[in-house]
Amino acid sequence: LKQIDGNTGAINSVTVLDRILLDDSEWAGTLGSVHMEFDARVGALVLMNTSKNEVYILWESTGAVTRLEDIPWTHLTSGPDVLTDGASRVYFVSDAAKVHVIDGSREMGKRSMCGTTAGETMNGTFTAGTTTTALFDTAATMPANCVGFKVHILSGDLLGESTVIIARASATELTVTALSGTPAVGDRYSVAPVVTRLILPVMTGVEGRPDPFTRKILSSIMASFSDLGGHTGTDDTNGKFRFGVKQMDTDLGSIETNFNVIPDKTAARLNKASTRPFPYLEFKGGNQDWELQGVVVHGTQSKSEAQSRQGTS
Repeated sequence: LKQIDGNTGAINSVTVLDRILLDDSEWAGTLGSVHMEFDARVGALVLMNTSKNEVYILWESTGAVTRLEDIPWTHLTSGPDVLTDGASRVYFVSDAAKVHVIDGSREMGKRSMCGTTAGETMNGTFTAGTTTTALFDTAATMPANCVGFKVHILSGDLLGESTVIIARASATELTVTALSGTPAVGDRYSVAPVVTRLILPVMTGVEGRPDPFTRKILSSIMASFSDLGGHTGTDDTNGKFRFGVKQMDTDLGSIETNFNVIPDKTAARLNKASTRPFPYLEFKGGNQDWELQGVVVHGTQSKSEAQSRQGTS
């Protein structure tokens, strides 16, 4: 995939999307299900794969790429802005005859994948009666349009699991596909969140050059946020996100920390090592609104395991 730099006219390769489009483990086997449109108002190229239920957004202004998972849409189209008759917008269309657009102005009252209204619950904790297929929260008002979307488990023994909502049994109960176990009372969850992951470049060696032979040990990480909104305050149930580190497709570990506009208060320690570590941030809470200004990763470098062995050739 090529991108023309609007300032210089240079033609650049978008390598991260090339990997997605050409890798057999990603989209290469389902290219017939890929839809592509351009949103002129926000300056974004949108690629949607209906077989993978994923969307990639390439932002023209920064060159950054956003990945969305668990998408509810089955079609992608574009046309003039229906409200202002202005610049062309991309429209995400679902089988339920609902149309969505990218909220570039951040005007929405709540943010979810299922169109949650003001009085409905997006984050909460499980209460008594919860089983592997029935999720209870007596303080909740579950979203009316949540069937077909996912509940994500954010704490406890089932951390990281998600399950599809089969039915909204009541305002306080969801029927779901079976989890691997029963969530404990007090474990946290989110309903149909906009799951977002930011994977940072691989940690480099000395002088910032890639070095595939030395061992990099990540020790701490912190982030700088601005314009926090939604469930990102310190008193919110799920005003949290996760730092982690990957080695290619293997997750080496992660740790949860709180949102805060003071970078030091987001700092977390995570002692993980690899020759090719990729730090990342993960956001699975519902109704979270934020701008990420920067990320700082601290670590050390040492000889690799093979280099440290005596007599190794």
